[in-house]
Amino acid sequence: MISSAIARPLVLLLLSGLLACGDDGGGAGGEGGGATVNECKPVSGAGTEHASITESETWTADASPHIVTADLSIPEGVTLTLEPCAEVRLQEGRSIHVEGGIVGKGTSARPILVTAADAAPWSVLEVTDPGTISLAYTTVEGGGVEGTNAFAMIDTRGDQLAPAAPTLDFDNVTIRNSATYGISLRENAAFSSASRALTITGSGQAPLRILPRLATNIPDGDYTGNAIDRIVVENEVGGNIDVEDVTFPSRGVPYQIGGPETLPELVVGPSAVTLTIEAGAELLFLAGGRLTADVDGATGGSISAIGTPDLPIVFASASDAPMPGDWMGIWIEHVSSGTRFENVVIQYAGGPSFANSFHCEPDGSFSDEDAAISFFAQPTSDMLTGSVIADSPKIGVNLAYYGDPVDFLSANEFSNIGKCKVSTPRPVEGVCPMIPCP
Repeated sequence: MISSAIARPLVLLLLSGLLACGDDGGGAGGEGGGATVNECKPVSGAGTEHASITESETWTADASPHIVTADLSIPEGVTLTLEPCAEVRLQEGRSIHVEGGIVGKGTSARPILVTAADAAPWSVLEVTDPGTISLAYTTVEGGGVEGTNAFAMIDTRGDQLAPAAPTLDFDNVTIRNSATYGISLRENAAFSSASRALTITGSGQAPLRILPRLATNIPDGDYTGNAIDRIVVENEVGGNIDVEDVTFPSRGVPYQIGGPETLPELVVGPSAVTLTIEAGAELLFLAGGRLTADVDGATGGSISAIGTPDLPIVFASASDAPMPGDWMGIWIEHVSSGTRFENVVIQYAGGPSFANSFHCEPDGSFSDEDAAISFFAQPTSDMLTGSVIADSPKIGVNLAYYGDPVDFLSANEFSNIGKCKVSTPRPVEGVCPMIPCP
């Protein structure tokens, strides 16, 4: 069982040195570790101006810098290829809209740089279905103008009804100094499964803004050094985890559930899908937030959160000064064998649930379902083990159903619970018994 100290683990990410054409911090370093000698020639001369793209073309290193002087659109079926050592500079407020493709395969010794043409930031690199961007050993920096229709310096959109698609394929890519978010993933536009070694730093907001269903392939890397070192999860239309199974990987910074645009709700189902949360991950909920395994008749979503004693999974408040009841808690409306919480911490939950009469109070009456975690159908005791339930103003584990009690006391630890560690379910027949709180 994890300690009641409820320590949040620190994940140390070892990164290679970063080099770019013409400066000291481009695409990530070589596969062999240590610094890599930059073989790119210094960029000089007036370069090449670009105001439109109508057919596939290649921007070479020799013709660099490539200066974007107008908003560019890359049509479907058209590919812009960036050579190793190519340098692209976007003028103030300019953007590139991609419905075709951008391919830039730099190397550790010959990286690619996409940057601002001057001190003023450019706008957005926007990808819309069926567009894709495939980059290796590339730095993208100095954009993300606030006030555009996009949320980030790189903003992706797709088909909200389709399964997640590999819109971004990134290998040793650095995203830095965005005025807003670094990258925003929307609708079904996701990272490819091969994406790796992504660095996002210097963002004016958070490194990533994603829909819940797009978390699975978030690459390993470094997401620190931003104004908000969290992955912001906002649930727009079509963002529920209801199309395919999803994994929230542990990436060294917390997930913040909710943001300025949407409610802090993370819903799994009601289709028969599973949310898997990796050991060491932290999910921090804004005020009133809730994680729900949704149900529709006999089907519903499942949640698998299996931490370890050294790498517990943390569900807690996103507040800088957390208090009991900051967020609503975890609701298991669909109980299945695939739902399991092991070596987790559920802290500062138990806020107003706006639901009542599903469990029995100690005096035999009914009350609100304000709890850290609530089961709305008969669970089994192995669904919550080795865990800490802490700082709930009323109930720790709420048995909010008609049926038999379940022992969650012996295999879990409770701290600072305002009323009942585990509530009493309503009997199938008869009235609520008068049973003191454990």
